[in-house]
Amino acid sequence: MINILRLTWTRWILANEKKFKEEAKKIKDIKIDFLCYLDLYYDWVFRNIKNGSPLDEYDLFWIGGINWISMKQWLIYYFWHLKKKEFIDKFSLYKLDNTKFCQLLFANYYKFNIPKSIFFIIDNTHRKRQIQLLENKFNYPFIGKNVSKDRWEWVFLIKNGKELNDLYTKNQSEWFIFQEFVKNTGDIRVITIWKKVIWAMKRYSPSWDFKNNISNWWIWEKFEPKNRLKKICIDINKKYWLGISGIDLFVNWNDYMLIEINDLPQHKWIEKYTKMNFAKEVLEYFSKKW
Repeated sequence: MINILRLTWTRWILANEKKFKEEAKKIKDIKIDFLCYLDLYYDWVFRNIKNGSPLDEYDLFWIGGINWISMKQWLIYYFWHLKKKEFIDKFSLYKLDNTKFCQLLFANYYKFNIPKSIFFIIDNTHRKRQIQLLENKFNYPFIGKNVSKDRWEWVFLIKNGKELNDLYTKNQSEWFIFQEFVKNTGDIRVITIWKKVIWAMKRYSPSWDFKNNISNWWIWEKFEPKNRLKKICIDINKKYWLGISGIDLFVNWNDYMLIEINDLPQHKWIEKYTKMNFAKEVLEYFSKKW
């Protein structure tokens, strides 16, 4: 029997527990529970505050998201280093925070195709020099991304010098990645579970806005990736040591450009419209690997 614990920083993810438990019953020798950081405590061991049961009883730990980083690191230190437990996403074991900058370092090192980029902390002391660096590297418009934020609201299209100066005024002491603006007709999200691509979609804006985010009421359609793209996504997943990911790319014929790697891909609305059983795929992966 494999006992799995899904630890999360927010309670809204707990809504997925029922679906996963139903699928776990169909697979031999596997059990899964979900628990929020807010619902645990430490009294010489970590325990579930609802019933006092020790979390040491679990064999396999699944922790996602980029919030509550200190808590995540404490849990990893306790369960992996001290208690020798197994973790699903190995990148977590080395305290990687999965921010946009961490992904930039990864993609550049492994030579995955990414937009031209520059990274620094916005600071008035170096304002003139930083703006000079940006305007020498990019043509307007270009993209600015707040590294510490993971929502589309914190991605900006900077059209001219005035908008760049406004960004500086409002974001002092914030870490930013600036990137070339890639003209596109939408992006691709590929759901990958270790060595297997299970689903892909294309997202685009009906008004051709630069943010192709489905939660902002953009349009999506099913996408069938070619074998080369599947291999690229599997390679990204394995090199980044992720068990489960949603990989975002721009795709043009046989060419691609990596945008972002999500370690907590949204799946509820995908399941609703496509009937793809995300929970079943994930649990089968767990049962075969451990």
